[in-house]
Amino acid sequence: MRNEKITPLYEHLSRDNELQGESNSISNQKQMLEDFARPGFLAIMEEVEAGRVEAIVIKDMS
Repeated sequence: MRNEKITPLYEHLSRDNELQGESNSISNQKQMLEDFARPGFLAIMEEVEAGRVEAIVIKDMS
């Protein structure tokens, strides 16, 4: 059994903004989280380029 830990990224959209679509607040939260997480993404890509990754599983929200 592997004892790996993950770091999920979580943004919160208040109920007041729910009906108006994505607010500037949620956009700013996403940008801040992505900026923070980007070094991890680059590390994953280095593993891919080195041939040590068999698959990357993603969910496209579009």
